[in-house]
Amino acid sequence: MRINKPLALVLVIVLGALCSCASDDPGDPISLDNHVVINEFMAENDNLDVDGSGETPDWIEIYNDGSEDIDISGWLLTDDINQELADWFRIPLGPPAVLVPAGGWQVLFANGHPEMGRRYLGFKLSATGESIGLANMAGVILDTFAFEQQTADLSMGRFPDGSGSFAFLSSATPGESNLEEYKNLILPSQLKGN
Repeated sequence: MRINKPLALVLVIVLGALCSCASDDPGDPISLDNHVVINEFMAENDNLDVDGSGETPDWIEIYNDGSEDIDISGWLLTDDINQELADWFRIPLGPPAVLVPAGGWQVLFANGHPEMGRRYLGFKLSATGESIGLANMAGVILDTFAFEQQTADLSMGRFPDGSGSFAFLSSATPGESNLEEYKNLILPSQLKGN
């Protein structure tokens, strides 16, 4: 069978274009995962009862800047990005789902007691500094951040939400936008003892 070379070339070009677009498909789970990042955290929580338990766990806020809700059940988090992925904490699979709503936030509690619920992590954050990381269910690392010494009851967050650099915020905003609070940004040089 003879193949028409110009027709074959057109088919190769069309198939190549279709394959290159697959990763941008909004229905592709890997593409959707690219919208999820670490947005804010508090590594020395002395007074904020962020989970309503009467306790004051450290916490990590995850933000989804996409247009679809994303279930992060089965995803991985760590407080040491140098660990093997197999040693990262895996959020238990549902149901129910651990959703990060479209354009919204999900707060996870880093108290070292995952038996308390699906949003509780198997590690605590260190106020002396460490690194936090987020990976999807397949083990693709989506976001990491290394931080230094923290101050009690001050969170670090991104501005605008989901992008930009981390900075100390004058008021923690777990589950809410960092936009307004960023106006009262506290620079590390303004912290006590610096």
